[in-house]
Amino acid sequence: MASAWVANFFISVHPLLEEDDDPPECKYALNQLKYNARVLFVYFMWFSVARASLFVPCVLSRVATVQSRTHGFCRTYCVHLLIRDGPIYIFVVGSVLFWFNILRSPSCEDRSPELYSRLKMYAVCSCLLAFACIVEVYWHNKLITNTLEFYSAWVPEVSRRAPPDTLDKLETRRYEEQTFGDEEGKQYPSECAICLGSWESEDVIKVTPCGHAFHQECIGGWLQSARTCALCRKDLVVLTAEGRNRHPEVLGNQNPDVVVVEQR
Repeated sequence: MASAWVANFFISVHPLLEEDDDPPECKYALNQLKYNARVLFVYFMWFSVARASLFVPCVLSRVATVQSRTHGFCRTYCVHLLIRDGPIYIFVVGSVLFWFNILRSPSCEDRSPELYSRLKMYAVCSCLLAFACIVEVYWHNKLITNTLEFYSAWVPEVSRRAPPDTLDKLETRRYEEQTFGDEEGKQYPSECAICLGSWESEDVIKVTPCGHAFHQECIGGWLQSARTCALCRKDLVVLTAEGRNRHPEVLGNQNPDVVVVEQR
């Protein structure tokens, strides 16, 4: 369907778009329709290239693992807008708007009937192709998700996700003004390094073996797609295993209301 649509554009539509003999009475409207037809073709090529890039393993692995909670909202938004879902949405919206522009230009039908009829057929085919591509994208995204879940389950040694019990192995602390702050001598900073939110008295704070503090929900979300510390990138799975072997009574504490003081 996509190949037929592209062939129709180059064989039937594009030659008429290059002509400059539009009637003066509706030149603006026809020029606008011509411009929209070209832009719609550009949208489709963008979608085709972006979707084809997802068949490249190195690109797919990076796009599939980008999440706002671990990579930042701006980066996640840009990746999804430019590569994953943005191109198809823009192509669909562009196709529908082009069809509406055709319907809103009936006065040009009598003055340039050949161009108008071909653009109208081009708009109809674009809408059909757009909705067919939505189905394809939905199926492809679902296939990608299922494949990643299967791959992580059967090849755990290459999975970037930390084991489910890693969060429980991290030391739990409660907020104390003498411990958390940006002043000299404070053990931990005044904010969570992931969400950049300041500590509150009711926060549940998790401290990694490498000495970095995060909100429990922040580091928990991070560990769903990574096994390293969000700051220094040390492997928390290895560090918690080593720490449990040395201090099982410390790392085994699960009570968020108890401040653990290590005995030396």
